[in-house]
Amino acid sequence: CAARPSEERTVKDLVRDCIREAWFAPVADVAAPRLLPRVSPSVTDAPRIKEAAYRLDPITRQVVDVVSAAGDDQTIGAVFAMALTEQDGKSRKAASARLRAQQHVAHLADHLVRLDGSRSDGKVTPQTTPDKHTIITGSLTEESASDVVMTLSAIRAFARSAPETVAPSLDVIAPYLRGDNGLDEKGESAAVQKAAEIIHAACSALPRPASASLAARCSPDLEKAALNSRGSAPTTAAVACLAALDATRSNTEAGRSLWRLAALCHDLLRRRRHVGRAALVLGCVAKDWACGLARGAPDDESEPSTLARMRDPHGAVFACVAREASSNDAAAAR
Repeated sequence: CAARPSEERTVKDLVRDCIREAWFAPVADVAAPRLLPRVSPSVTDAPRIKEAAYRLDPITRQVVDVVSAAGDDQTIGAVFAMALTEQDGKSRKAASARLRAQQHVAHLADHLVRLDGSRSDGKVTPQTTPDKHTIITGSLTEESASDVVMTLSAIRAFARSAPETVAPSLDVIAPYLRGDNGLDEKGESAAVQKAAEIIHAACSALPRPASASLAARCSPDLEKAALNSRGSAPTTAAVACLAALDATRSNTEAGRSLWRLAALCHDLLRRRRHVGRAALVLGCVAKDWACGLARGAPDDESEPSTLARMRDPHGAVFACVAREASSNDAAAAR
């Protein structure tokens, strides 16, 4: 019996070494991909990049294929974490593996940029969202659209296992929050959800000024994603990401985006418009306020902080719903 824990550690070490050797072994003269600026066609007329001869690094491609075959990047993320975590006396191996993981993510981000450049310029699809926001998107082939979603899944696995490997590539991921990625409705919802979860997981690895800057850039897109995305999963992911980013802002700015989103949803309920969506978002806001925002409230009540005006966010949010329910009951009674 005494030998069993030692045997278990030996098996874990063997599995860890196999994963590192297969996917995270140092490669001589790895050409770091040039991260090209990813732009949204709805906000710029700049020409997109077309390089048909580009091929994803074979080992990185294998990682994407494994994530695709598994169908669950959370499980693959746990496998990555085992390979990328430091052990007693083996911190050098883990550091080398994390460096290789960061190279994988850089290749994947560059692959996304090049896929975006493959959109057909002559074929555009206008889409109108529930808040009357109209977007014009170039289309992707079915194969490229599927590749975008699986590439985002692979990046999400890295974000969950080693957030610092994804942090340098977040500027490429952020535009996917806009929902104008040339995919069909289901693909857009999946892309928005995965992008929000990647940013949520990786923003903690950024220095505070960089994360606050990312929050300022992403907040408008996350608010729109929460209100306009199809299905509850992308909405939940968008609100959770918004809460995580809001927590990185200065004390007077923290929570402002969530409060603005809650106020908008309350207004929708008051006017009896998009009631189901507004109630879903309000529930997410109340749940995700616990992501460090309430704990960051200032002790000095004289400070003009959003947090100081919303000491009890759960009560404030659900009071909105309670008032609306009461008015509905009163109207029904009459």
